[in-house]
Formats: sequence, structure tokens, C-alpha cells
Amino acid sequence: MSEKDDSSSVALFEVIPPFLCRPEQVARWQRAGESPTYKLLRKPNSLEELNSYKYCMAIWSENGTLTYLTPHGRDDYPRENALTLKYRGGGPTLHICGSSNLAINQTADYFMCLEKPTDESNCLRIESTRAFDFSGAGTRCLEHMFQVAPSRPVEFFNIDLSTQQSTILATRPHPVRLVFNDCELEDSGTAFLDALESYSSSLALLKFEESLPLDYRNLQRLLALNGVIDELSLPLLLDDEFALLPFSANVRRLEYELLASSLSQADLESLHIPARQLFIRIEDFDRDAFPTDIMLSFFRRLAHMGHFIELKVRFLFVDNDFAIPDSVIQELICTAHANDKLQVLDLCTQGEDLEWDPHVKTLCRGLQNHKALRNLILEVRDDAFGRNFCHLRKLLSKNRQIVVMDELKRFYTDGSSIDELYSLNKFYRGSADLEVTPLSKRSPLVATTLVRRASNSFRRTALLLSNHTDALFDLVQIAGLNGLSGKTSSRETTEETTSTRKRRRL
Repeated sequence: MSEKDDSSSVALFEVIPPFLCRPEQVARWQRAGESPTYKLLRKPNSLEELNSYKYCMAIWSENGTLTYLTPHGRDDYPRENALTLKYRGGGPTLHICGSSNLAINQTADYFMCLEKPTDESNCLRIESTRAFDFSGAGTRCLEHMFQVAPSRPVEFFNIDLSTQQSTILATRPHPVRLVFNDCELEDSGTAFLDALESYSSSLALLKFEESLPLDYRNLQRLLALNGVIDELSLPLLLDDEFALLPFSANVRRLEYELLASSLSQADLESLHIPARQLFIRIEDFDRDAFPTDIMLSFFRRLAHMGHFIELKVRFLFVDNDFAIPDSVIQELICTAHANDKLQVLDLCTQGEDLEWDPHVKTLCRGLQNHKALRNLILEVRDDAFGRNFCHLRKLLSKNRQIVVMDELKRFYTDGSSIDELYSLNKFYRGSADLEVTPLSKRSPLVATTLVRRASNSFRRTALLLSNHTDALFDLVQIAGLNGLSGKTSSRETTEETTSTRKRRRL
């Protein structure tokens, strides 16, 4: 790569003869007529300068690598084994191929360090189709990616990192969001944990998917951290000795997957979960019946703790034809009520997982008196809510604080009367939220709402005034004072009214 001139007045590319590239790498693109192969004549001003060309291209580098650059919105780069940098949020995708890992890493470092703070990117994904040793890229590119976008999530997929690189990730001066999917850390995470324990850094999100790159000693160290990690997500741990250990993590939000059999082998009475937001996936692929006793005991333990504000439950039982027992539904409802600050109950399922459809009526009835619950999330068919959505209608009429939605946050509705009920309840919630506002500021807000949003609706007027009788009294007093005549002449009254109107216009 040439860095002779940084000036934008110098051409960025020149087309190079095909014999300089490996034909098998570019033949497919060249046949499609979409990707001429270029050599850089100067260092690009930024990644955005490359992204601005808006078409696919292949960039040849003097170290023998070929970088397929795909602008934002396209996904037609080659699928051969290589290293891919995906800049989300409007950024490009760089697919780097080469004869050696060292050359690929050098090219990755070069392009990553081109990113400027002005470049749009809300996530960076570094991935490979199979395990790729990224250690040769060094630490400069990792430091740079956080300097230009400190708060963006960074995802590693099939990437092996060195101890120096994992230390850099753990010692940023601001909270970072890290996702490791099927990755490896050179020393099983020792340097990573050393850094987290020694520095005053913090992780807004630490997520491990598919596999855990930590040995069990470092897992224990991770879970013992206090106040360092905000959100923690862990994959399935097959060793029953450690299966319940993740519940002890001192984090705000915990996401974890475990086997139902792991719960049966533990003393649930001693289980402690500091997290206030719990997302638990319970799976079992060899079971021939629903683990009723296990789940009853587990929900009772969650009810005993009583501090959750968000609870997500997934049952991942594949290739079965059994249903969730009614007793488990009733226990789940009791658990929700025992957690009297619970705001979100998420029971979504996917694919061939167990269905909640037969229990929608029971859930709607059982949860209608929960004072804190705001979101009930289900993945069910519309007819699960009964004829004309009768079960949903009763729930929304009884509890004006709650909404029922699917996993994509779409409200369940009939498109007419249920929409009106949601709208009325939203008005009610807004009216109730005004109660904490001082009277001097609340009275004009109540008056404005009466005129603009409630004037044509008796129900909305009644709801608003029932929450703000003191504001109504204040408005009546003002109206009475403005209507006093006393000994004021009609001319004075007219002048006063005119003056008042002028002031109101101002």
C-alpha cells in the first residue's frame, strides 16, 4: 500500500493488471463485472472515503493480500476463508484474503486504523469462517477502534486473541461492550481477568456465545467481580459442578442457559441471584416429560428472592410433544406477584419450543392485578386471546399500565377497539405521571390537555380530572377571579380583557 500522498487531490486508485492478483480470488467478481481490482496510490483519508465509492472493489496490497470492499447495504463478498471486518451503521465490509495470517493481520490493522470519529458505525464485527489467529494484528488497531467510537459494541466471531490484546480490551477508560462468539483467549482468560481485577475499568456488556474461552478458575474469578460488569451473558456449561455458579454473578442483568437436570441436582433453597434482570434459558434434549417438579421448585425460589424487575424465561425442549402443565403456569403467576416490582415478564418461544397459547387466558387473568408489571411479552397466535380478543380486552381494561407484545415489540391488537383501549391507557398513564409535577406547573398542563386531547372524550376528561382535582380547583379559582365584576365599569372590564388577551398572545 502506498502512502506517498495524503492529499485528496491525488487519485486514490489505479486499476492493476489481473496477473498481479491470484485469479481464483477475483475471477467470480470479475466475471460479474462488479469488482475491478485496484492498487492504492495514496493513503485514504478515512474508511468513509473508501465507503463513499458505493460499489464493490478489490484492493491489492504489496504484502500480497486482496481486500474486497463492499459498501454499506451490500453483502456479496466472497465466502472463502479469510478475515472480515463489518462496520455496521452505514460503514463498509472489508473481506481480507491472503496467503498468510501475518499479511492478513497487517492489512486488517492498516484499514482499522483508517477509521475516523466522523465515520458512522454503531457496531464492529471481526469474524472468520473458521478459527483465525488475530494476534498478529497487535494492539494498536484495538486501541484505535475504541478511541474513535468508545461506546460501540465490538463482536468477535471465531477469533483467537493474544494476552496483550485481551488486556487492551479489559483496560479501556470507559465502559465497553464485548461479544465473544466461539473465540479463544491465549491463556484461557488469565490476562483478561488480571486486568479486570487490577484496573478501574468496567464492562457495560460481556457476552460469551457458543463456547466459553475461560477455564473454570477464571470463570470463578469473573463471577466474583463486584460492580465491574453491568450485563453478563454466558453459554451452556455442561459440568454440573459449575452449572449453578453463574447465578452468583454480581451484575445488573444476567443471561444464562442451563440444563433442567442441573437444577434437579442442586439445593435450590440456597440458590442466590443478585441480578435484578434475569434471562434464563432452560433446555433438555433427552427428556420425555416436562420437568414439572424442577420448575415448580425453581419458580418458588425466584418468588422467595422477590427482587426482580425483569424476568425472561425460555424453554428449549426440542423434538417433544408435551405441554407446559397448568401447575407451572400458576406457580409462574405467583412468582410474578411475589416480585412486586417486576416490570417485564418475557415468555417468548422460538421454532419448535413449547407453546404458551393454551395458557394465555390464565396469564391474562392471573396478572391483571399486578401493579408494577408494564410489559407482557409472548409469541402466540392472535386466536389465543379468545374470540374478539376478549382475554386481552379484559386485561387492558383492568390494568391500564400493561401492554402485551411479541418479541419484535409489536402490540397484539384487533386493529380497532384494542387500539383505542391502548390509546386510552396511554393517556391514563400520562395523566398519572403528571401527579409528581408541582401544582404551579401542573395546572396549565392539565388545562392544555383538557383542551387539546380530552375535549371530545368524556372518558379522558374524567380520567384526567380524577387524577388532578387540585389542579381543577386551581383552574376554577382562576376562572372565578377573572369573572369578578365588582364595581369595575364595563369599559374597564373590556380594557382588562383586551390586555389579558394581548398578554396571552405573548
